[in-house]
Amino acid sequence: MKIRSKFLCITLIILTFVLGIWDFSSNKNESKASDTALPTSQISIENIEKDSDTTTVKIKYSLPKEHPILTISSPQIKNIDRQDLEKQLDQKDFGNDLENSQIHLNLKDKIDSKGNGSLTIKTNSGRTHLFFLDVAGEQIFDKVINEPAQPEPNNLEQEVAITPNQAATEPAHETDPNEKAQKPASYAPIYGESNSDTPDWNDNWVEVSNMMASYGKITNKTNGSRLYPVIYFGAINYALEGDITPHRSTGGRYMRIPGVPATSYGTGRLNNISAANTGVIEVPKKSTWSRPQKKSGNINQYYTNTFGDGLYPDKLNLTGSQRNFATTNLFDCTHSTGNPLRPAIYGPDYEEKNEWGVDEDNVHLYTRVSKESGQILTEQRMVFYQLNQGMRIQVTITQRFNKDNAVIVTYEYKNVSQHTLDNFQGYVFRDITFHKGVRYDQGAQKNKLRSLGNHRGLYASRPDYGGRIEFQLEGFEDSPYAWAARGTRSAYYESSNKDHFPWNVNGLDNKYNDAFTDVNDTGDRFIEPGPGNTWMELNRDFDSGLSMHTKNQPLAPG
Repeated sequence: MKIRSKFLCITLIILTFVLGIWDFSSNKNESKASDTALPTSQISIENIEKDSDTTTVKIKYSLPKEHPILTISSPQIKNIDRQDLEKQLDQKDFGNDLENSQIHLNLKDKIDSKGNGSLTIKTNSGRTHLFFLDVAGEQIFDKVINEPAQPEPNNLEQEVAITPNQAATEPAHETDPNEKAQKPASYAPIYGESNSDTPDWNDNWVEVSNMMASYGKITNKTNGSRLYPVIYFGAINYALEGDITPHRSTGGRYMRIPGVPATSYGTGRLNNISAANTGVIEVPKKSTWSRPQKKSGNINQYYTNTFGDGLYPDKLNLTGSQRNFATTNLFDCTHSTGNPLRPAIYGPDYEEKNEWGVDEDNVHLYTRVSKESGQILTEQRMVFYQLNQGMRIQVTITQRFNKDNAVIVTYEYKNVSQHTLDNFQGYVFRDITFHKGVRYDQGAQKNKLRSLGNHRGLYASRPDYGGRIEFQLEGFEDSPYAWAARGTRSAYYESSNKDHFPWNVNGLDNKYNDAFTDVNDTGDRFIEPGPGNTWMELNRDFDSGLSMHTKNQPLAPG
């Protein structure tokens, strides 16, 4: 992470998938694979040859003899020469699932007595990211073919994604450009210009009045339905409804008994504005992607991946996506633990006597439209301020799709007060819970976080919920200084002696830290258990989550 005197950032890439259901004997059997014990599958690259327009990749594999199933998945699936691949197998052993960007192979006739074999994959000369999955749908290997040389992340041009058909808001390009000059000058610099002290209001950012969702590149299925990847802040139901403002989101939750205090549905704010969320909406024929979610009887299917993101039948106290949030150590300045290496951390929804918390009158949602790969695409940005008795931190969260429909999320922390903060850290905590519509299962033993391999990050998948999510945490100038595949709380979390999260040393089964030992601990960042493996095995169920923070350093006013 690059050290700055006025800005600190965290950047990561999130990929979400709707897992395809495919079976060699029947297309009606739903996969229920989870953590069933299977022999280990392995993939390796034996050779790569290139000519002017073709790249030939020879892979070696070791598969369980009873289940010699291999799935090739890629956002660039059309770059693969599927005819050449099919020629290497019997037709009945080849499954071409373009709807879900996958090719399914039954290699029963391509393995020896030990389950070993080899295969040739041909692609065109374009960049192709190959993912290999085993019979349980778990990733066992991935490789980028024909990767072009790329500049440093902060020199990249804007690669935003989604179309102006945004739910419940006016299109960005219809806004009067003269309005932009009237915006407050405290706004943060645009993505990729974090070193700039002067905000650039001529970069097409437009403030919108209501919470909203925006979609990326659409996948058309043969049955006429479509898959819309979406980004939004807070819960998907509020984003699609488009009835509440960012300001209302920071207000109190709905009351069971109107006008009577202490009768609210749950704790914290109505809608967590710091939750940068992404999901997938499956839209059947004659339906629209922006149709609001309901507690029951939904026409569309909603796939989300963090607890509280969406409606739960008769459980209003759990809504608002409060388990995915950004915060800072600002409150330790007045509620100090006495140890700057283990500061008191509070969620953004926690408040005390209106002296500290979030500035509810200064919450702003922005969007802008740009072009990438010939398509009109959209990104979103949320800006809010954490306050503590004269100290003020501007938190800016930007979400955008890249050309592969992955979501790039950047968290930026800026000191807009008058005092240098001698010890500052920015934090992000993100629960992982898969939802299919209003159905969910929070048990982390079924939502295990597994390594992508080579210290790149982590992933989780639930075939029975149709979901998979990946977090690529390395390779950026602003990669998290520390991250751990554990740790989750709610946005209204209050640090205490009983629960000194995220500094609970050996807090999980008296064996694993929850999530760090102190601000200098990098967590799981440099610990590699191997692709597909977990960082810990607990004897009990626990909430599955990802914890991240910036490097501890002084943060000057900017």
